Amino acid sequence: MNGRRNSILTESKGRPDLAGDFFDEVLLPWARSQPERRFFPLGAEPGAESYFTEPSRRVMTPVDFVLRGAESRAEFIDELMAMWRRQGDDDLTAMRERLAELAEKMTAADSEESETELPAFIYAMF
Repeated sequence: MNGRRNSILTESKGRPDLAGDFFDEVLLPWARSQPERRFFPLGAEPGAESYFTEPSRRVMTPVDFVLRGAESRAEFIDELMAMWRRQGDDDLTAMRERLAELAEKMTAADSEESETELPAFIYAMF
């Protein structure tokens, strides 16, 4: 230790918690309105011995690990909406506008931050 502050910080320095706000304002109210669907636990389950669930498949194939990236925020959101429709989760598509807003704000925040600081993923050499 050199007694100086670490140059790679993990704090957000006052940056708004955009993903947290999306979760609190959009996902959590939606999940509470759909208790039978159980996308994620809404709280502790005192009687539960474990939160583990058996995997639906025991064997993976190489194609299970192929992931195509989207070329843009809009394409990503379009593909997400299509996946939700294929899975029968049409009601999730109501989040489209808020997802687009979140993506735009996060991109803008990253842009502003990158102009003044090194990205957090750069390894500190000294």
